[in-house]
Amino acid sequence: MEPEKAFRKYISEGYTSLYLGPILVLLGGVMFVGETILTYLVGLFLIAMGVYMVYCWFRGKKQMDRQMEAWRNTGVLQSLLVEFQQSAPVFKDTLRLGQTHLFPKGAGKVLTYGELTQVYQYVHKRNFVEDRRELRAVVAGKEITLANLPLKGKGDEDLKKVLGFFLMKNPGIHVGYGK
Repeated sequence: MEPEKAFRKYISEGYTSLYLGPILVLLGGVMFVGETILTYLVGLFLIAMGVYMVYCWFRGKKQMDRQMEAWRNTGVLQSLLVEFQQSAPVFKDTLRLGQTHLFPKGAGKVLTYGELTQVYQYVHKRNFVEDRRELRAVVAGKEITLANLPLKGKGDEDLKKVLGFFLMKNPGIHVGYGK
């Protein structure tokens, strides 16, 4: 795969909505012609959700096209491609660390280390059972997920190394919770 396609596929937001959207529309269409008002309403809801998912995918694709074109026009794209190819994958390749940029998989954006104001580990529990663990960051006042982490602390050593790397690249970053 050529480098630009691999780069675009890695940072683009997920393709699930492109495939799941039409399936929901078809399923909704089948239920829409049902005999009761409930199947009619459920079918209508599924059709609306499917159309919305496809719309979101096309909107994300258009935004990615604009971003790639802007990088190409400013001459940044080639340096990003080289840095992406040389970057180190961490956490089962859900995040790639370059010399000046981070590449979160499926986030739709490329970040510099200087943009990060805070990074922390987020642990989600349901009924006291851990079901999700993420590396999150605050960028321009907004929280974003950088990577999915292994459950039950299996990746804690890697996490410490990555957080240390962030501190090395941006000494002003706040690591952990709190203000």
